[in-house]
Amino acid sequence: MNKGLWNLEPDVSITGLMWLGILLFSLMVVFSVLTLPIELDASRRGLKLCSH
Repeated sequence: MNKGLWNLEPDVSITGLMWLGILLFSLMVVFSVLTLPIELDASRRGLKLCSH
């Protein structure tokens, strides 16, 4: 077939997109868990600063 400008056939399989989505979501969860202590410390310091 002609792979021109108006090619409507998907080149990426649905399974590949699913795994890509799972990988990206997992990376976001890991990043959130790793930065949680920093966020909690910043909130604690901010509350301490506001109370004085």
